[in-house]
Amino acid sequence: MKRKIFKLLVVSQFIGLVFFINQVNTVYADFGKSGWSIFKKVQSAKFKAMTTVTGVRGDLSGVFYNPAVLGTNQQREIFFISELGLSDDKLGGLVYGEPLKNGMIAGGVAYYDAGIMELNWLEGGELKTANVSAQRDLFGLLSYGHKFSDSLFGGASLKFASSKIIERESAIAYVGDLGVFYLPTENLSVSAAVQNLGSSTKFIEKKNPLPSSGYLGSGYFYKSGKYYIIPGVGATYNIEDKELIPELGFEFGYEVVSLNIGYRFNVEEAKLHFGLGINWKNIDFGYAYIPGLYLNTTNRISVGYRFGLSK
Repeated sequence: MKRKIFKLLVVSQFIGLVFFINQVNTVYADFGKSGWSIFKKVQSAKFKAMTTVTGVRGDLSGVFYNPAVLGTNQQREIFFISELGLSDDKLGGLVYGEPLKNGMIAGGVAYYDAGIMELNWLEGGELKTANVSAQRDLFGLLSYGHKFSDSLFGGASLKFASSKIIERESAIAYVGDLGVFYLPTENLSVSAAVQNLGSSTKFIEKKNPLPSSGYLGSGYFYKSGKYYIIPGVGATYNIEDKELIPELGFEFGYEVVSLNIGYRFNVEEAKLHFGLGINWKNIDFGYAYIPGLYLNTTNRISVGYRFGLSK
């Protein structure tokens, strides 16, 4: 009897936690039915439309959206990302890129911690309480971008994730991305990618659907003297949720400082994105402020360091 009560308490809290995470994913990350938020949560401090429609310029985070942009880079780089957002949740990671003869290979890891929650159960007729981690995710990435010509680049990524909830239930997922980056003219770009196609194991008795999606975007790069502007547009189609999320972005840069702003349509939360970038010598710093409507404000920070000779 006591064992049944223990199981009932644990299962009920587990169900409640899964319900909470799904609600957060629905509102904050627009996942709806799909899960595995870690595949979408690892993001740049720069607005998505800005990193997918331009070549790599001290910011390797474009690989999270379209691995083909890696083919435009010609210098070694290590790139750090960090995010503080919902209540006590935290995310951190790094990516390293190594240029090859006709492209670049990159590898990265990220870690996500959703914070601490209280877990209660009966043991020996006594109510027990423990503080446990609500959710911990580990993310791994291996990508390659290839330069076919001065105007055409392709790329592919293999990604791995493990997720553990209340330190008791866990699952793993393996997915892949494919992308193309095309420059029909010197200043105009077209970016297309499919993401998170793969398989996962079950949480208890049911699989958490993967956030598979398709992306198409375009941008225009204009430079005059010490300043440049980049308007960009894009749209993500979430396959599992059958939902289209268009977005508009704009970046303005002057010498070593740049500002970027973005807006996403057809979402309830995290519509606006305000970003700041500073490129000083071989160091690239990025910060993003994403106001929340129902949830807390999200702050993202990234630091990139370029070194070695350009290939």
